[in-house]
Amino acid sequence: MKLRARLALTTALVSTPLIVGLMLLDQQLRTSAAERDLRSLVGALAGQSSWRAACEQDPVHWDERHRAAHNPPSEALPRGALRDEAHRLGKVGGPGPHVHRRSLGPAQVPHRRPGRFYAYDEGFRPASSEAPLIPAQLRSQIQRVHEPIAVPVPGSRSAVWLLFVLPGSEHCRYVLGEGTMEPWLGGVLPPTGIWLAPLFVIVAAVLLSVGPFIRRLQRLIMAVEASAATAYSRSIHMDGNDEVAELGRAFDRAAGQVRDQLSLARQREQALRDFLANTTHDVMVPLTVLQGHLAQLRDGLPKSSERCMALAGAMDEAHYLGALLHNLSTAAKLDGSRPPVGDQLVDMTTLVDRVMRRHQPIAEQLRVTLNWAVPEGPVQTTGDLTMLEQAVGNLVYNAIRHNRAGGHAAVILEQRATVGFCLRVLDDGPGVRADELPFLSQRGFRGDASRPREQVGQGLGLHIVQRIADLHGLRLDFAPSEYGGLACCLHCGGQGTSTSVPSKPRE
Repeated sequence: MKLRARLALTTALVSTPLIVGLMLLDQQLRTSAAERDLRSLVGALAGQSSWRAACEQDPVHWDERHRAAHNPPSEALPRGALRDEAHRLGKVGGPGPHVHRRSLGPAQVPHRRPGRFYAYDEGFRPASSEAPLIPAQLRSQIQRVHEPIAVPVPGSRSAVWLLFVLPGSEHCRYVLGEGTMEPWLGGVLPPTGIWLAPLFVIVAAVLLSVGPFIRRLQRLIMAVEASAATAYSRSIHMDGNDEVAELGRAFDRAAGQVRDQLSLARQREQALRDFLANTTHDVMVPLTVLQGHLAQLRDGLPKSSERCMALAGAMDEAHYLGALLHNLSTAAKLDGSRPPVGDQLVDMTTLVDRVMRRHQPIAEQLRVTLNWAVPEGPVQTTGDLTMLEQAVGNLVYNAIRHNRAGGHAAVILEQRATVGFCLRVLDDGPGVRADELPFLSQRGFRGDASRPREQVGQGLGLHIVQRIADLHGLRLDFAPSEYGGLACCLHCGGQGTSTSVPSKPRE
């Protein structure tokens, strides 16, 4: 939840119970004021013998005549009229035994209607049909105490009853006075809703005052995001001495620690990559010499002899070890960070010829026939020559290594009619299951037992091809070959072409 909404909700949650409490208190005070004024009026009237005599003579219409003689014809009296009438009658006829002159001030007395009186005999039978029935509890109470009893009118929030006794009266033994007031404010709150205006002003002032604070928070958020986008190399600076500035300085200190940790991690990664690159270089030199010596020893022996077969196996392992070292070196370079891809012009025709001639001895050693076909002219693209050559080499080596003795592997480079190229590498080896095709380029993935070398390999070859393809904006697809093996297609500038091979590939 946003800060403005949270403040508005908090203000509403705090102010609503306060307003309700004030209104309940106002209701209670208005009821008490009506009761006091009614007691004052009763005290003043009860002391007048004419009022008592009029009740005895005509208990049905006596109250109506008295109100018509002493009150204005309007139904509603001005403020304080009930209290003023009690005070006037008290002066004229003398205060009765229950006169209460304490009342609310003129600004606190609500807008009331004049009180009404109903006469009852000793059995609490009303003289007028309009008189309300007195509850049994109230009747028993007045019979015990013989003192005026004030109670709220049942089902009404704007009227009170005052039941009292007129001694010596027959038809007016009990008199029920009803004092009413308008059902709105006026006890402690102004009788109009203008008192809500300050509350709305306070809420608006709170929401407006928090505006600069929110804007500073938004600037801090943008500063933190900008610093994170630059690997926390940009400092986070906030002016001022408030909590937002302190938070900005705390973020800046945390960003400094993150920068130091990232720098240390980069240094360690760079040291590991340098060590792997140097080790790979130091191992590849004697490994190349070893491959040359093994080839010389094999050439001097009959191909069917046991020593020749042993040397062939040793050369096979040496070739695999060389390919593994190249892949480890490339994987370290790719995983360290996003390496810059050069924009040098690369001739894919020359690159494919070079890769195929390098892998020809390996294919012969494994008794796999290796064919390739390239266009007559150059097929050019832009990128990093070393990475592209590593990708093509991994595809070719994968087709040779995971083939069978007497199998075939073919590499076809095609020029697109518009732009780009398509390089297809196919074999007729054991292949992979259809459900394994989507996972071939995942790092560490190994196929089933039909590709035995994959079981002991690191699963880096095709993963590296996928990474290099992504860096160069190329697309790598895998599909079953129509010859039973695997078909790999590395292409750009459109969809891949058919996986079929020419009937007479060039060697």
